[in-house]
Amino acid sequence: MKELCFDGANLRGAILRLTHLQGAQLGGANLEGAYLGGAFLEKAFFGKANLKGADLSDADLKEAILGSTNLENAKLWHANLEKANLLDAKICKADLLGVNLKGAFLYKADLRGAKLLGVDLEEAHLTEANLEGADLQAVNLKEASLDRANLSGVNFENARLDNADLKGADLRKARNLSIDQLSKVKSLDGAKIDENLRRSLEEKDPEKYQTLIKKPSYYNYE
Repeated sequence: MKELCFDGANLRGAILRLTHLQGAQLGGANLEGAYLGGAFLEKAFFGKANLKGADLSDADLKEAILGSTNLENAKLWHANLEKANLLDAKICKADLLGVNLKGAFLYKADLRGAKLLGVDLEEAHLTEANLEGADLQAVNLKEASLDRANLSGVNFENARLDNADLKGADLRKARNLSIDQLSKVKSLDGAKIDENLRRSLEEKDPEKYQTLIKKPSYYNYE
């Protein structure tokens, strides 16, 4: 079942467990509440599809296109979304336990209130993404781009932030965010941080602090 076309199809509540749909066209399809557990969906196209409340646990969505897709309240336990395109996707309140999002493109994605326990977001692109109130416990954000992302109220317990770009990010009211975590990021230029946390970071290592808040060299055009 390769490269099939289901554009605009009504597949609400469909049982598609372990189905082979690699490269399938599902643009604008209604998959609300569908069960796609373990489905093979590499490079499938889901642009503007409705996957609200769908179950994609263990599904392989590597390099899939999910731009402007509705994944609100979806369950994606241990799904593979490596290098997937989730531009402007609505993923709020979704459960992404253990999902592989390494290198994924999540520009302007809505992840408010999402559960991302143990998710791999290494080298992911989260520029201007909205993660307000999300649970990022034990998440790997190594070398991820969070430029101008909304991270207010996020739980950063045991999250890895090594060389993550937090330039212009909103970190106000972030929970379980330590000085040690912040000292390992790539940039905090223009980031909004609670004053007590900012002061503690500066007092611990003034030189490192000045480096973090300095505008990155690639922003200098002279």
